[in-house]
Amino acid sequence: MGRLSSRFRRKPGVERQLLADGTAVEVFEWLSTAAIERAHRSPAVQALWAEFSAACDYVPIASAAEARRIFSEFEALAT
Repeated sequence: MGRLSSRFRRKPGVERQLLADGTAVEVFEWLSTAAIERAHRSPAVQALWAEFSAACDYVPIASAAEARRIFSEFEALAT
């Protein structure tokens, strides 16, 4: 399926190590298109995404300065 990236900007009051502009980039890989569709129908996934939405806003990855380079580099965050 390939790797997908998401970029998130934390909402005020949410503490986490982020990029200098207050964002984080998540890179993940889906097994298949069907797996994506199942995730969108899963109550457990929906609950997780609701919690995440309370803390962060989704923003376009292209708006990150690092993403403007041909070979973008991002520092891994501690998990």
